Amino acid sequence: MKSGGAVLFALLVALAAVSCSSASDQTSSTEPAQTEPAQTETPITSSVAFCNPANAFVTDSAVRFITTPDAEVFTDIDIQLEQIAEQAPAVITNDIAALRTGFAAIGQAYASTGYEPTASFVLPTGVQQANLESSRNLEDYLLRVCELTRVRTEQIEQISEAFGIDDATTAECLHAQMGDIANIDPSDLSPQLMTTEVCGTSILGLLSGAGAASNS
Repeated sequence: MKSGGAVLFALLVALAAVSCSSASDQTSSTEPAQTEPAQTETPITSSVAFCNPANAFVTDSAVRFITTPDAEVFTDIDIQLEQIAEQAPAVITNDIAALRTGFAAIGQAYASTGYEPTASFVLPTGVQQANLESSRNLEDYLLRVCELTRVRTEQIEQISEAFGIDDATTAECLHAQMGDIANIDPSDLSPQLMTTEVCGTSILGLLSGAGAASNS
């Protein structure tokens, strides 16, 4: 039996890695429309109604799984994915639906353990594979159409500035593991999250200056 946290990160590795992917840097939001004049307005609509919340979702979600999530986290994620799906272009709707199913399965597995941090569970292989494939497809789309590379770079710069980090490698590591922590929702700052060690430091350490210093 794998630990719940290990299974969770195995399933979400591609999704969480969206924020640190070294994949293609094609970031133009207009190229897809130029190949089909009849759909000229599609990239603009996607940028406003789909790209922004989709980019925010993949860069905000990682931090919510550093500690054991509860029922509220999974409910919120399902609502977010439902709203994103409503604005998604047809080419990516099946992948978002698969991600919704995958997150629901993970939520149910956690619920069956009473959200016990040390509990173990195994998810069906099909669920794991669907999550990984859909995550890769979503990543590819966001990189090509939604300027995810630019969003990721800006967020890493904001982490460096917010926490006074001079070491670019540390800022990149923190973003890869925790996402957009420079703009984290205060409601997600639990005591456990504040003190959990990530990239050789913690949010509390960074805020106090100790963490940043130790990674210089």
